[in-house]
Amino acid sequence: MPFDGSDGRFFSKMKGRLRRAAAEIREKKFYLAQQQERRETFEEETEGLSPATVVAMRQELEAPFASRAYAMEVLEFLRLLCEGHNNRLQNLLREQPREMTNIDLVTEVYELLLALEPEIDGSNSHIVVQCVETLTELVQGNMSMMNMRTLIETKLLEVLDRLVQKKSVEGVSPS
Repeated sequence: MPFDGSDGRFFSKMKGRLRRAAAEIREKKFYLAQQQERRETFEEETEGLSPATVVAMRQELEAPFASRAYAMEVLEFLRLLCEGHNNRLQNLLREQPREMTNIDLVTEVYELLLALEPEIDGSNSHIVVQCVETLTELVQGNMSMMNMRTLIETKLLEVLDRLVQKKSVEGVSPS
């Protein structure tokens, strides 16, 4: 059977990636904090070691966090699916009428934003912006208004209000 998205795997995979992204928020912060601690003691720890070992340790120290969620890519993909006020896809991302199990990706994007809000800093502020842009495309021009209703039933407006009220975000320079 050719993959046409009709067996629900697409929606399940997108939901899994968004949930994985929420779980990775704290993992990434912990990883970055560990990396910073290691940078502060790097000279002491590498004293007397061979140059090749020091180079290898420095490469390990500078390695970026290995995300398995691909949050930015997933959010941008979902946003692009709705580009141009594509009502059918906007609604399909919220509700799959031909499926036995419904996966609401509109709410999943909101849930990711909700998880990011108290943890926002320079390491994840770009994901917050992408969540807002994706949510905007999910509701913009939607004639059924169901995505908007779905989001109004959440605390999205309160989350957005708190984000707007923030005077500064750690690790992000004001523009």
